[in-house]
Amino acid sequence: DRQYISGAEPILAALNGLLGIPVAHP
Repeated sequence: DRQYISGAEPILAALNGLLGIPVAHP
């Protein structure tokens, strides 16, 4: 699995949300 910086998680979640891609959080 990929490891992201905690500060980047909300950003990725927002981008994935806009793209309509489901986001899985640990």
